[in-house]
Amino acid sequence: MSSGGDLAGANMVTSLPAILGACPRSDPAKGPDLESPAVGGQTPGLATNSSAITQKLEELEKFQRSRALLFGVTVLMIMQIVTHLFTRKLYAEANKVPPLYQEVCFYFGVLTSLSLMIVGFAARCCSCGVGVIWKRAVGALAAWTSFCCAVSFGAMVNCFPQICSFYSSTGVLGDETIEFTHIDCPRLLGDVPARVVATFMGHIYAGAAIGVLGGLVVMKPRLSAVVPRVAIDFVDLQDFALLLIDDEILKTFWGQAEGGYGGEWLWWFLFAICCSAVLSMMAELVHQYRRNQYATTSAASACSGAPDQDRPWSRSDNIMNVSSLLFVEIPFLVMRTYTSLRFDVPPSSLVLKNMCSILKEVWELSHQTHLRLGFYGAIVGAAD
Repeated sequence: MSSGGDLAGANMVTSLPAILGACPRSDPAKGPDLESPAVGGQTPGLATNSSAITQKLEELEKFQRSRALLFGVTVLMIMQIVTHLFTRKLYAEANKVPPLYQEVCFYFGVLTSLSLMIVGFAARCCSCGVGVIWKRAVGALAAWTSFCCAVSFGAMVNCFPQICSFYSSTGVLGDETIEFTHIDCPRLLGDVPARVVATFMGHIYAGAAIGVLGGLVVMKPRLSAVVPRVAIDFVDLQDFALLLIDDEILKTFWGQAEGGYGGEWLWWFLFAICCSAVLSMMAELVHQYRRNQYATTSAASACSGAPDQDRPWSRSDNIMNVSSLLFVEIPFLVMRTYTSLRFDVPPSSLVLKNMCSILKEVWELSHQTHLRLGFYGAIVGAAD
């Protein structure tokens, strides 16, 4: 009876794991388990499934990043339309008609942006993953919309000398009566001065453009070497462009400035500096993209992930430094200093940025190497 009970207990212990669905453990004292090769044979299949899932997750992540970039582009398109409506409103307040070329540029820009968006979504719907056409359409859409927004904002600023009115006024300075010229601009959004609205919209443009540049880095990591510099220069440009709507600079357009300095040429010269700065920044982005487009995968990944001081100095760095000096840093510093000394325009704090950038970029050009600046490198466009 005892042997029968032991046999029944052994059968119960042996059959219990099988009933619960557990894999039987092999005894080391016995030979190799015949089922173990079969279990191990499933490894390649699991690895294949894992790689396929990882690939799908990467494609989904890329699509989510491109959607974030599209959101920034949508904000820029809305700002472009609002800017155009405000510009037409300013001309209407002054009983003037906006130039025909502004209308043509606006509608052509919006239609081109919508066409690129349709092409991108069509490529996305027709392909299983994020295809080349989709990525190129999103990148082209971001670049084109940013350029069109800069043109719209420039058109709005360009209308201020045409819509502002001037009249003489008198005031008292101590015991002396003085005469001065007062400037009056139309108002928007009820009773808000148009220059206040333009300044606020310029800040929004700067924030949206920086967001789009960040999205471009996510989509195109090869742009990580130049985007921080372009983003900081864009903020500098937005601040410099506010000179065009300053009281004293607007007075010079019509020869109403105190002291007789300046003239219409000064306003147009400042406007030309802003236009050349925008074109140089976009050219830097295009040049950086084209420079690494045909590079090997290993070299591109090494350049995109390495800090500036760890990358070897190249001809492209010479081009970007010279472009920054000629179109951004030196013109901005000279004209800010001139307007502050001649027209009592309050100097911008970004004068310090221009001075530091000039010293840094001249030093790099003379030594043909990247300057290590640590935390302060982010201020003048260099990586940590």
